[in-house]
Amino acid sequence: MTDVDALVRSCMGGDVPYTVEDKVLWVRKRTVADRFSDGRVFLAGDSAHAHPPNGGLGMNTGIQDAFDLGWKLAAVLQGWGGPILLDTYDYERRPASTRATEASLRSYRRVRIDLQHSELDDPTPVGEKLRRELGQQLVEANERTWHPTGVHLGYVYDPSPIVIPDGGPRPIDDEFEYEPSSFPGARAPHAWLAEAQSILDLFGDGFALLKFAESATDSIEQAALLRKVPLGVHSIRNKEAARLYDKPLVLVRPDGHVAWRGERAPQDPLALIDTVRGAGPLIAARRPAL
Repeated sequence: MTDVDALVRSCMGGDVPYTVEDKVLWVRKRTVADRFSDGRVFLAGDSAHAHPPNGGLGMNTGIQDAFDLGWKLAAVLQGWGGPILLDTYDYERRPASTRATEASLRSYRRVRIDLQHSELDDPTPVGEKLRRELGQQLVEANERTWHPTGVHLGYVYDPSPIVIPDGGPRPIDDEFEYEPSSFPGARAPHAWLAEAQSILDLFGDGFALLKFAESATDSIEQAALLRKVPLGVHSIRNKEAARLYDKPLVLVRPDGHVAWRGERAPQDPLALIDTVRGAGPLIAARRPAL
């Protein structure tokens, strides 16, 4: 019996006919490209980052790449995206992708439990005890591997040249727990506004300006109109949503991330709109440390 025969028999629990059609060398790896864009070329998904398969984070991270890059390409093609907007794809997604690949690697290491037990397969009380303990360890490791909610939802684009910080405390970066926050750069929190209607349903068609209290926003609306930036304004009277979003005014990007928040409209609303559309000061366009 060849090694392949033995492996097939072990997996299937008996002798079954099979044919080897092809074979390739697969290497588990964690890599992140040193840049996600170069001129008119952009990398996303597996071309930009490779993950150990543990946790299935590769596909989710690639979808997040597409969300970030998609609205920026659309903005430039539609004429309202600023000169540094496409550069921010690398500034934002490379650190977020690095975070996800590191989580994948930690998940792999969690299931690399020492299996060097000579009595593990023995039909004895000792073997049964070892199998039971090993099974429990694997269940706990896999539970953490496949439910890293903080990795999926808790990534924050900070610093970013198109996000305006307000000096508030940054959310705790936890791989497993997720605490919704309107911190600039974070994912805008979900809240039910009505039956089967989430506040998230308001995002996607341009920017969304959320008003949780009576506040004059004409200046922001005029600035967006002047720059041809699509902006929807939504007055929300929902105490739970207002509590989650913390500030009376919150500006959300097309990809659902908070771009700015404040107690009132800024003194220079045109600078606000220019910054979030990628036409702000170049000094802000610095690459964050990884």
